[in-house]
Amino acid sequence: MHDLFYREDVFQDYDHEAKRLRGIDFTIDYQGRWYFHGPQSPGPIKRKALAALFGGAGAGFMAGKGLQADQAGRYWLVSPEGRYEVEVEDVPFIITVCNIHNDNIDLLTNFDETLPLGPGQRVILRAEPRHGIKVFYAEVRQGLWARFATPVYNQFVNEIISQGPGGYEFSSRGQTYRFSIDAEC
Repeated sequence: MHDLFYREDVFQDYDHEAKRLRGIDFTIDYQGRWYFHGPQSPGPIKRKALAALFGGAGAGFMAGKGLQADQAGRYWLVSPEGRYEVEVEDVPFIITVCNIHNDNIDLLTNFDETLPLGPGQRVILRAEPRHGIKVFYAEVRQGLWARFATPVYNQFVNEIISQGPGGYEFSSRGQTYRFSIDAEC
């Protein structure tokens, strides 16, 4: 796993009591780091494997479970013990690596989940909330998205994207993604 996101000096200081009063049990910050706001030991979740488990990453019993998005765009951590609201500053995952093998593009999330781009895999270009800069996002699963980290976005633009008829495009596993500055892929 990519430890850059879980260094001690990069965690934010949240007002955990204020979050609790608003009914927020967890926060996922702009960089994909998790925080717990409960009365017992509030603060950052420093064990990346635990945050990955909550996020539904991996191959264990919580794979594809845990974090969910509802139709209103709110996030929930669903476990056998209950349902807990999660405040997400942008999206729950970050794309940290882009691997290219011939015509196949694989993206890797901050929890080491592989997203093979191709048929059925959605990619969009939209403004991120912090600076309003258009960046790529890929759907991880069922309404849960990952934002391309800046180095991956730069690699994508410089090595993968090409000018196509009516805009820009790239292909992976036989699917061509087309987009313009103002449209989805």
